[in-house]
Amino acid sequence: MNAESETKSVPENQSEKKCASCGKWTRWSRQQDDVCEHCGAELSTHLKEKEARAERMKSYPKGLFPVKEHDAVLIKMGKYSINTIHVIFTAIVSFIVWFITFVVT
Repeated sequence: MNAESETKSVPENQSEKKCASCGKWTRWSRQQDDVCEHCGAELSTHLKEKEARAERMKSYPKGLFPVKEHDAVLIKMGKYSINTIHVIFTAIVSFIVWFITFVVT
């Protein structure tokens, strides 16, 4: 057998990708709606995972003290102030650690 008969002919705008579901190689044209030729599973799942991760991140509290809509004005100002001080403190400590780690040693 020669080398040409052993290689698969794939069009220039397509490639092959291994399916995460069935483990077989299938044609992939790098489109979001591409599916496996063997089992029908989606080949591009990273976009859905990225969107799901973004949705989970929205539910996490922001800052040391999350500011809620129903908080009183003084409470909101206090929480914003504490969150700002926390960010500044973290930046200063991070700079000191970086300075000691890279400059002093």
